[in-house]
Amino acid sequence: MTEMTKSGYHHYIAELESNTEVFRFMFSEMPAQLYVWKPSAEEPCALEVLCLLLDEEKADFGNRMNQYLQGIFTENIHLDKKNWSVERKYMDQNFHEKLQEFLAQRKKTAEWLQSLENIQWKENQLGRKFAPVTAEMILTDWLSNDYTHIRQILHLKFDYIKNLS
Repeated sequence: MTEMTKSGYHHYIAELESNTEVFRFMFSEMPAQLYVWKPSAEEPCALEVLCLLLDEEKADFGNRMNQYLQGIFTENIHLDKKNWSVERKYMDQNFHEKLQEFLAQRKKTAEWLQSLENIQWKENQLGRKFAPVTAEMILTDWLSNDYTHIRQILHLKFDYIKNLS
């Protein structure tokens, strides 16, 4: 990975923040039937993607970054995301409430990240079974996760339209 300046990190944080509007648009402009429609039994519906985004925002990326910044990065948090949909009852959630909760959480996250000062973005801490972990790695993983979910939502919409024809 190339060296990034402080402004580079602020750019990544700004991307996370601007993705809030991408998600707002993608989910808001979605027909209600699509909230729970699945292209196959193995693939998630829009409601499950939305709930996962919210849980990742709070329990995964935000938590990992906070631990890292406090110097207490550990791998004692085992995230079993594959089972979150069932364990956390994603299909019983209200789509609109979860969307508002995610958008509010992302706004809070972006404000928190923008407020950080004097971050050692490339300073290593042990993690990932004793491989180095940096704040830069967490931030870029977070942003790439957004892009993965954006692509996932686009594919879901594409498959839905294709299914209607």
